[in-house]
Amino acid sequence: MSTFLSEDMMLNHESSKVLYHDYAKNMPIYDFHTHLMADDIAANKKYENMTDIWLNGDHYKWRAMRWFGVEERLITGNASDKEKFLAWAQTVPYTIGNPLYHWSHLELSRYFNVNELFSEKNAHKVWDICNERLNERNMSTNGILEKFNVKVVCTTDDPIDTLEIHQIIRKDVGITTRVLPTFRPDQALNIEQSNFVNYIEKLGESINGVVLTYENFIAHYIHELIIFTRMDAECLIMVLKYFHFHQLLNKKYLLSLYVRCKEKHYPKRISINLKQTLFFT
Repeated sequence: MSTFLSEDMMLNHESSKVLYHDYAKNMPIYDFHTHLMADDIAANKKYENMTDIWLNGDHYKWRAMRWFGVEERLITGNASDKEKFLAWAQTVPYTIGNPLYHWSHLELSRYFNVNELFSEKNAHKVWDICNERLNERNMSTNGILEKFNVKVVCTTDDPIDTLEIHQIIRKDVGITTRVLPTFRPDQALNIEQSNFVNYIEKLGESINGVVLTYENFIAHYIHELIIFTRMDAECLIMVLKYFHFHQLLNKKYLLSLYVRCKEKHYPKRISINLKQTLFFT
């Protein structure tokens, strides 16, 4: 078995080494779900420090830190960026068995050439090394995407987003990665959430209308879906907390919807299963 931090990390037999080194390693990346901000790509953001690029907005790391008992001030609160970084360094050794442990070490190795186990013992040294590396020209948002041969990334977008930033990105010839929006309608489905009514009001405002009925709601969402597909959106992502089945749509309605959508070139494919459930793919 290979040592943990090496070119053969997690490649524990010869077949895996051949598949990775001879095939997968140099293939382009097509990432259909990311937490990248379209604004950062459009602005080609340069990150201030390791907390800015590594911890801000990363709810997976935040959750691990909370499990470990880190006070919220050091996660999303008013602590300094270095204090937050040191708190994460203290947490990492306890994430063994969780993908965060592997992800963190792979990121430190491949992006920053830090090839040692990360913990609070070497956190100050790693902070300095990585921050110095971030000052290099190719460590901007788009520099990183280009360096690692990222051909396509899909951002995560709410249906009421205007997608104006995506329009700017499409016109920027300096951005070599194709950046696509992803339709994520979670907030419209979480009717039990306290902000649901406010969200529905914003949905109406997004097209200068008012959502008063379920029919209004569906019409507005179809309108937003069409906007997303015109921006080449290919993916929908959502978190389903509960699974319920109820036959809402009949076959006649589905077929009429198919004809209407086909005329508007949306969606690209519609399939109807035996339970007459509508799938957009």
